[in-house]
Amino acid sequence: MRFFWHSIQTRWKHYWLAKGRHGTHSPLVYQLVDHDLLIDLPNSLNCIEEQRRDWMRSNEKWSPLDYGAGSRAQVRTLGDAVRYASSNPKKGAFLYRWVKRFQPKYILELGTNVGVSAAYMLMASEEVRLTTLEGDPFLLKKSEELLGQFQDRVQSIQGNFDEILGQVLETQKWDLVVIDGNHKGEALLRYFYQILPHLSSNAWIIMDDIHWSPDMTKAWEQIVQNENIRLTMDFYQWGIYGHTPRYQKEHFVLKY
Repeated sequence: MRFFWHSIQTRWKHYWLAKGRHGTHSPLVYQLVDHDLLIDLPNSLNCIEEQRRDWMRSNEKWSPLDYGAGSRAQVRTLGDAVRYASSNPKKGAFLYRWVKRFQPKYILELGTNVGVSAAYMLMASEEVRLTTLEGDPFLLKKSEELLGQFQDRVQSIQGNFDEILGQVLETQKWDLVVIDGNHKGEALLRYFYQILPHLSSNAWIIMDDIHWSPDMTKAWEQIVQNENIRLTMDFYQWGIYGHTPRYQKEHFVLKY
């Protein structure tokens, strides 16, 4: 209930502002909402949801180690963690389709949880090399059950983002970064600007739960309003930044 009214207000605002394909004049964005984010999903993804449903039934308990604001719900069991904090099928489908469309090779994920998002992205392209960071050692250990099949293409690192992110960023120019591990506005801004110098040309940053709380919405709006940040897209749950000098200053509120 903490952010109930904020959620209602931002949902209504997004509903009234969001455009579909007919309200979008950018060829890239039109292609995204008209086709790329609607492609059919292969049956091979069913194994991810089967594992996710199996975890949701788990009553296994542990002492969560959460460095950020991870969930509004009180997490007591593995089932709670997967139900309230892991990627749902809609989010997984979005990430799968995004990777399928843009074919990033080097992906950095902040917030592994049990590895559902990572699995969707790895399934989208055999070229993906993914590095995923998680603060909670128990959840990272559980993710190995799902990500073990990709062991030659995924690197899992446990630790506080504030302590390990800088070193990880230095190892690579990143084609896609997914920020989904600390739901505090000041952390979103800090990570976003820390990541920028380490992006490849034509890279993307996907930010999860940008309207989760008032301070997350405020942080997202600051990013959008920055004159040096050119292309941004608001899908309500996700905020997208396109890192390329080819784009002019444009912001889109879109349906998904």
